[in-house]
Amino acid sequence: MSATTIPRVPHYEPVPVTQADLDYADFPIIDISKA
Repeated sequence: MSATTIPRVPHYEPVPVTQADLDYADFPIIDISKA
């Protein structure tokens, strides 16, 4: 039985946090324990 070599995965580098002002949607809080 021969061993299969797996190619190396490049190191993940996360992107920096954005400095732009973002518009977020307002969602109502729904408490399903009182439904």
